[in-house]
Amino acid sequence: MKEASDEYIALETGVTKNPVEIYKFWTDSETWYFTSSDVAITYDGHEYVPIPITRDALTQNEDPASNVCTITISRLTDPAIQYVASIPMHTMEVMIIRLHRIQDPVEGEVKFAGYVDTHSIKGMTVQLKCSSIAKWLEQNIPNYLIEPGCNASLFDDECKLVAADYQTDGTLTFTNETGTILTADEFALQEDGYFNLGHILINGYRRMITQHIGDSVTLRYPIPVPDVGDSFSAWPGCDGSIEMCLAKYNNKDNHRGYPDVPLDNPTLWV
Repeated sequence: MKEASDEYIALETGVTKNPVEIYKFWTDSETWYFTSSDVAITYDGHEYVPIPITRDALTQNEDPASNVCTITISRLTDPAIQYVASIPMHTMEVMIIRLHRIQDPVEGEVKFAGYVDTHSIKGMTVQLKCSSIAKWLEQNIPNYLIEPGCNASLFDDECKLVAADYQTDGTLTFTNETGTILTADEFALQEDGYFNLGHILINGYRRMITQHIGDSVTLRYPIPVPDVGDSFSAWPGCDGSIEMCLAKYNNKDNHRGYPDVPLDNPTLWV
């Protein structure tokens, strides 16, 4: 965790201080930047626009999941306006940062990070009750998803296949400068694509294989300084589909997906 500088601490503890706060709201597709200051604030490459925005006292204690904050913002200001018509489809996240305009360079202190949990409309304003991101950790995560793809991982207890039965051992005959393209005679013993989504182990480093053609494989991330003559162990991958489970592994009985679930939404059928 980054520690506050002596200059920032002095500004915070001084008799005369004039801090401002900036507010960042964002979803998967949009981001908004606001400040409670009377002038625009540039921080971390973004301009925070001054608007009427306030918050109540931050509730913070030993249980991070119970930390909350209520932000009041004009209902005509996006993103608040989205809550007037309906509840946004995507999670709205929020971060509040405290800083001092007279500091150069400006240093920010995160006072709150979380997401909009509930909202209420109060006259011309919208009150956004925000909960800490730690609250997400208390949510129950389903063990199984009702989807065509398999819920098991290749070679785990539910898949029941044994990794050692599919292990390929060999010796590298070529590596490119970045350590992402590797060549070995043993790769050519399998048909193209056999090692796609699988992984390789070299000198204690394990990496995902994104492409397999002939005697060559491409890795998602480089392996530090692989060299010709290094030994390796490699395993094939699986995309979780019932088709691959049957054709590649003949393991349809242990497929943990729901391949008959429709991929489109029946309510939209005409």
